[in-house]
Amino acid sequence: RLECTSPLRASSGAVTLSVSNNGVDYATVTPSFTYYRAITVASVSPTYGVREGGGRVTVAGTFFPNRPAFACRFNETAAVPATFVSSTSITCPVPSLEAGHYLVAVAPNGVDFVGDEVVTVTPAVRVTHVEPARTKASGGDPLTVTGEQFLDLPTLRCRIAGAETVATFVDSETVVCPTPTGRLFANGTDYVVQVTNTGETYSQELVSVVALEDMAIAAMEPRFASISGGATLTVTGTDFPASDVQCRLSGAVLVAAVV
Repeated sequence: RLECTSPLRASSGAVTLSVSNNGVDYATVTPSFTYYRAITVASVSPTYGVREGGGRVTVAGTFFPNRPAFACRFNETAAVPATFVSSTSITCPVPSLEAGHYLVAVAPNGVDFVGDEVVTVTPAVRVTHVEPARTKASGGDPLTVTGEQFLDLPTLRCRIAGAETVATFVDSETVVCPTPTGRLFANGTDYVVQVTNTGETYSQELVSVVALEDMAIAAMEPRFASISGGATLTVTGTDFPASDVQCRLSGAVLVAAVV
């Protein structure tokens, strides 16, 4: 096996490589050797990934050639294939990595890596509980989601029934997720609530809420009762659920019976 170091060249393009063992007779190597312009790396987004991998980062720069050997590397880990988008953009899959900070470098030939943009790898988000467990089908309700590893990032998102909403960070164990509006969920159907820090890789736990039709109140009888309490109030309307209904009267929460 021979190793030759390519000399500096003023322009890109294909050149012929030949080899000699006596300085006179040269054998031509095929196919030809190709110089590409020196690439630069300007940025990487998003700047966060998850330990279990599965997401992608977009690398922006200049003079990216469309080469099948184009690769990405996170620190000194094994290179992963890049996807060419344009001369100024490629995408890289994030492999499974330990939590920490990683320098992202790219190489059109899979060998000569360039770049030192930082991606932070974090443990995957987990969702353990959602409150309330029921939400109106028309959307717009805030859901308090508890779990682990939530980060205060601009890419923090929730996904409910396939629709994405912007989450509000409270702390590393709590976020608030609004249910999507302008979309009618099926009455009585469970919908899984997922959270992502990076906007790409979502939590995998099957924690859900039930969507219920908006109740419509028609009337209440009686409308007057003694301050001593004990009066039975009958409320009529539509779309009352079969169980777990509450009334609230003067700040007091009362268990209601559906009849």
